[in-house]
Amino acid sequence: MYVDRELKFKQLYSRIYALQNVVIEIELNNTRLVVTTIYHSPNSAADNNTCKNNLITDLCSHNKVSNLILGDFNYHITWSTDNVEAMDPQSKEFLEVIQKTF
Repeated sequence: MYVDRELKFKQLYSRIYALQNVVIEIELNNTRLVVTTIYHSPNSAADNNTCKNNLITDLCSHNKVSNLILGDFNYHITWSTDNVEAMDPQSKEFLEVIQKTF
């Protein structure tokens, strides 16, 4: 993640350990934005999937600011205006976390 040197920011560390993520807080005009990038390997172990879901839940519940979560999640989810459907158990768990936290 690259951040313009003109921006005031700091890296944040969660108490939840999950592989391949970076969390920063950017301050813009007295407003805080927490930006998180996550890479989820298609071959990720089940315990790392759980940790990433816990990380998202933790970030959204403890940071009472605006959250922006970006990444390459590699989940099998059909996104439609009429219906959202997860194709496998790991994708379903992720979708449930997103639906609960946002």
